[in-house]
Amino acid sequence: MTQYASKKSVTLVEWQEAVEDCWRQILVDHRHLDSALSSSPPALKSHLAAFLPVVLRRPHALYRTMGLDLKKYINPWTLSLGEERAQWKSLRVLAHHYWKICSLDGEFGSQPSASLSRQLAQSAKSVSVDDYPQWLFDEFQKDWGPKLGTRIAEILASDPPLSLRSAQKMGSERLLKALADQVDLPEGATVSSRIESGVLLPRYTSILNTSLYRDGLFEIQDEGSQVISMFTLWPELVKEAVAPHPGAATDFVRVSVPAAKLPTQTVVDACAGAGGKTLAIADYLRGSGRIFGYDVSPKKVQALRLRARRAGIRSAKAIALQEGDELQTLMPFLGTADRVLVDAPCSGIGILKRSPDIKWNQTAEGFLGLTEVQLRLLQLYSALVKPGGSLIYSTCTFRRSESVELVGRFQQCQPIFRKGAGGFFGPFLGGADGFFMQQFIREP
Repeated sequence: MTQYASKKSVTLVEWQEAVEDCWRQILVDHRHLDSALSSSPPALKSHLAAFLPVVLRRPHALYRTMGLDLKKYINPWTLSLGEERAQWKSLRVLAHHYWKICSLDGEFGSQPSASLSRQLAQSAKSVSVDDYPQWLFDEFQKDWGPKLGTRIAEILASDPPLSLRSAQKMGSERLLKALADQVDLPEGATVSSRIESGVLLPRYTSILNTSLYRDGLFEIQDEGSQVISMFTLWPELVKEAVAPHPGAATDFVRVSVPAAKLPTQTVVDACAGAGGKTLAIADYLRGSGRIFGYDVSPKKVQALRLRARRAGIRSAKAIALQEGDELQTLMPFLGTADRVLVDAPCSGIGILKRSPDIKWNQTAEGFLGLTEVQLRLLQLYSALVKPGGSLIYSTCTFRRSESVELVGRFQQCQPIFRKGAGGFFGPFLGGADGFFMQQFIREP
């Protein structure tokens, strides 16, 4: 791809090529949206980051908002996964119109103009069933009824904020002020109203090159993910924050880390990934206790180690497991953990705001078998919980089969665990993604 020397050198052909190259990476190479954007041409990165996520979240609404001829709109959900969707002709029409709007506003500058940004945002008010594959919209309706199912679809097609978790030694208020000294924060940047450690920026802001990030004083982490980390430690404090169905605005006091001295605990994060929740748990415990982050991906385990080092966290240990043979490593630790978090692999429907590529690269059949994996992991890691300890099951989805129905299946298999606090958190417009969390208490 051409590296553009200046904003004046960007032509329509170059813009179309950049859009289509990024689009193919997402739909054919199955790269995450963020990964595809990171390798895009520097001179076009801001435009691609403004345009492509909106197309992925609400293609039909954007087409309609831009005043294009809907008779010529090609429904992408009628096209096969992969190559056919990668050649979706309506994408070229949308990209052309985007370029034309930039031309009307003047030169194709390094950032989208204010008028263009308003038009992209305006499309969020026109979301409909046509912005989703029919099977997925039907799932929302089947699980939660027509009214709530439609509302969830509208929220998940909206633009997410950039959510940060401040380190306990920094605090969210101080972090917000310190960030303002180092970068140009967008209007509306604020601390979270739902969790003490949270900071919300209404749109993407270049913050990873700040000394605050290099010094480990914050992590990028969704409000809901922070709530799960807090819930793992203190379900009794967080239970008012969750609801019996997704998208419900609960009436609760902002969740905070207890001021009292914290007891020493052994905590296991069973599916730690790159360690967002592991690090949050360790930070909430202020360095006390022992936190073990397990994962079957060596690359993610290494990422967790690097992040812990940057944050100055010594109480967390990252351990790689062999998939299917986890028990060999876990055997010496059976019945020793105070808290075990199983943040299981799931459909990811709750994070469609941040990962809209999921609905473009997935089918209903692709979710088959997920619940068996989740049940296996819950049964496996439940053996680590000591009598009287807590097992926490969480997912970044709100499909009934992966949440409330799976809870019932687990209790049938493991009657020594009684159900404690639990429910749904998010998704919220302008805020958290959608999550499910459930506490189980092992009987003495």
